Amino acid sequence: MVENSGEQQKNYGAHLDLNASTVNRLIDTLIEKSLVEKRGTGRGSEVVVTAEGKREYRRVKKTMAKLRQKMSDSLGEENFSQLVGNLSTARDSFSV
Repeated sequence: MVENSGEQQKNYGAHLDLNASTVNRLIDTLIEKSLVEKRGTGRGSEVVVTAEGKREYRRVKKTMAKLRQKMSDSLGEENFSQLVGNLSTARDSFSV
């Protein structure tokens, strides 16, 4: 959402492979946490990331990079890449 801040709410379903009601609940939760705000009404409203949302994104991104490095160090880069590929394949098979 940070990269697509200002995008219409209806577009997030396709990006996240989620139905409209799930996207709506997710966005409502993010609004409650002051991470995003809506501009407009309905599914055509724009979702904009707040300053707090951007700070949280940077924190999570940094944590994920550290986790990725730990896993890669532990498993080895080749095994880690294979694991990520297998998980992606599994995810894709459930999305049919």
